[in-house]
Amino acid sequence: MFEETNAVHLVEQFVVEPVVLGWYAWPHLISPATGALNMVNKHIKIMESFIEAPDVHAVACRTPALRGGPFVDLPASEVPAIRKLLEQTKILCSTQMDFARSLREISSRCEKETSGYSLEDLYNDLGDTIDGCIEFYYTDTGSCNFRLIETLLYETNLYMESVQGSHLYIAEGDRREFAFSTPRLGKEVVKIPLPFKHPIYDFLGKMRTSKFKYQDVKSTLSEYNCEPTLLDPYLTTKPIVQRIKTKARWRYFGHACVLVTTAGGSSVLLDPIISGISPKGSIDRFSFSDLPDKIDYVVITHNHADHVVIETLLALRHCIDCIIVPASSGGLCDPSLKLMLQKLGFNNVISLGTLDSLGNNDLTIRSLPFLGEHGDVDVTTKSSWLIKADGRSYLFAADSNNISPTLYARLHKIVGPVDVLFLGMECIGAPASWVYGPLFMKALGREADQSRRLNGSESERAFKLVEHLKCTEAYVYAMGREPWLSFIMSVDEADDTEQMVQGKLFKKACENKGIKSEILFGQYDS
Repeated sequence: MFEETNAVHLVEQFVVEPVVLGWYAWPHLISPATGALNMVNKHIKIMESFIEAPDVHAVACRTPALRGGPFVDLPASEVPAIRKLLEQTKILCSTQMDFARSLREISSRCEKETSGYSLEDLYNDLGDTIDGCIEFYYTDTGSCNFRLIETLLYETNLYMESVQGSHLYIAEGDRREFAFSTPRLGKEVVKIPLPFKHPIYDFLGKMRTSKFKYQDVKSTLSEYNCEPTLLDPYLTTKPIVQRIKTKARWRYFGHACVLVTTAGGSSVLLDPIISGISPKGSIDRFSFSDLPDKIDYVVITHNHADHVVIETLLALRHCIDCIIVPASSGGLCDPSLKLMLQKLGFNNVISLGTLDSLGNNDLTIRSLPFLGEHGDVDVTTKSSWLIKADGRSYLFAADSNNISPTLYARLHKIVGPVDVLFLGMECIGAPASWVYGPLFMKALGREADQSRRLNGSESERAFKLVEHLKCTEAYVYAMGREPWLSFIMSVDEADDTEQMVQGKLFKKACENKGIKSEILFGQYDS
């Protein structure tokens, strides 16, 4: 198909979908404790339910009100394949299943411990996986609790690189099955059974925007013990689309992904999620070739799957100098982003606490508090990020819910006025159990769960944030409405949802005060 000396690169519609034991890879499937609990308390239950009643799942997937629910978006004819995956999961994940059972027993023992006496007896009979990786303690209100030593859990059989891999294919459009309820069966794809830390992912990332001699491609694949012609279906000799590199101060790539560049050439990429080239008939978007050749800093706001997109991060790993993440508390629902990213092959990962900062001669990056959007769960791995570049300041507040406006009055005294605000206004949000349910040691009642939302600010709270920080520009993220987000976001794309109504009210309030405001969607250059 290709001559040895042909210069080839990957087609822009090329997809490398990361999977963990047949499920789309996201951070809670990488961290050992959360991975085990999601496998046992979510994946196994979803697969068992589908096998028992595939028709119910089919109806649910066609029902808009049930979008994002625990329903497999596959035909009933795939029941044998799901049954095979379920059997394989139970065989390979016996350690994870034992861990989940032991952790529930430990939680029950903690709940019964009300004496206030020494907790030393709790260290007896913990089970092989947990023993030596746990600490018991009393909270300051006298309740008995535990914390897992996550660093050590990564060194146990709980963390299995052997079930990591990727599916390669050419996307024919933006649609994919919903990632968190539908297994990836791997039909009509090429599989790479290599862990995410493997250098093959750097090579694939480079091949998106650079040409290689075909003979060198085959040689590299052979070096990685892959079939030399593995990539042939995805290669082309056509010229690489040469985009004009931005001279804009910031560029919007969709959802919460923004690139900030300085006159001196430094760059910061927030919450990366990068689409391939626009399918025919879809909306315009920036892609990999619209990024700088080197990204000085990637900055992550919080540990949710739409803000830590492993698929994009692996594709960019070869050109990222440093990743900055919020510091973790180490709680069960708050796994360390730093540890996870290091395990994924990122060598330079820095975690910052509140008001910590770093940077270079061109820019500074500072961590600010982030309230809300986590269902009142004990999570500290979340930061708004204040970036100062070329004499301007930008606050990326992600999905912050301005529950306490006084917080921003206090911050204004410390950091001064902010020129440009970026804010998500997913003001409804899913219930807490949607992300954290598999990790809870005691299930929430329905009313409590519905009250604890993964939501951001509505218009009034959002505008108070603008007032306190004296912003001159304010932009609302698209909140997952772009079509390439649909497989990880369960949002209604309509223009009259409550989220959009609140976004428009916010925009109008800003404009009434002379503040430039836009609701971002698809792509935008400042």
